Amino acid sequence: GGVVANQFLERLQQLGLPFVAVGSHAHPLHTNYVMADVTNGIRQAVDHLVAGGRTRIGFVNGPPTTGTSSAKMDGFRLALAIHDLPYTARAVVAAEFTPDSGCEQTVQLLSRYPELDAIVYGDDRMAIGGLKAMRDAGRRVPQDVAVIGFGHLDIARYVTPSLTTVGFDLQAMGKKAARRLYDLLEDPDDCPWGIIEPTALIVGEST
Repeated sequence: GGVVANQFLERLQQLGLPFVAVGSHAHPLHTNYVMADVTNGIRQAVDHLVAGGRTRIGFVNGPPTTGTSSAKMDGFRLALAIHDLPYTARAVVAAEFTPDSGCEQTVQLLSRYPELDAIVYGDDRMAIGGLKAMRDAGRRVPQDVAVIGFGHLDIARYVTPSLTTVGFDLQAMGKKAARRLYDLLEDPDDCPWGIIEPTALIVGEST
C-alpha cells in the first residue's frame, strides 16, 4: 500500500531480505516496487474534464504521508500546465481514504473555491463522500460539478450518479510483484526494478 515506513524497508535492506513493495514507490530508497501510473492517471482525468469544457478544477488528494499522493499532485499540476490552466493552492485539499474525510474536505474545498466546475479525487472512497457533500450543498453532478475518482472500486458503479474513475489492474500488479520476488529468491541481484502498471479512464455518469 501507499503507507509503508521507510525505516522498516531500510531494515529489510540491511538484513539482506528480498522484498517488493506493491502500491507505491519508497523514494528516496532504491527498492523493487510495483505501482500504478498514478501521475498519468490524474493527467488522464484532467484531460477528460478539459475536453468536456471544465476549466476550474479542484483536487482532493490523499494524505501527504503516502508516496502516491505526491505523484498524483505532480500529475495534477502537470495536466493543468499542459492545458494552460492556472494552478491555485486554494483548489487543492488533502483527505484520508474514507468517505467521511472526502465529504468533510469537499465542504472545505467548496468554501475555498466556490466557482469550481469539476473535482478530481485521489480515491473513489473520497469521491463517494464528495458526492454527498455536493448534494448537501445543492450542487448537481455532473451538471454543476463533474467528478472523477481514482481506483475503480466496485462501489463506484453503484452510487448515483455512477462514478467516472481512473482504473488499473491490481491483480496484474500482484502477479508482477510475485514474479519479481521469485526472481530475487532464485537469482539475487542488486538492481532494483520499478514496475509501472498503466491506468485507464473508466467513464461513468459523474462527468
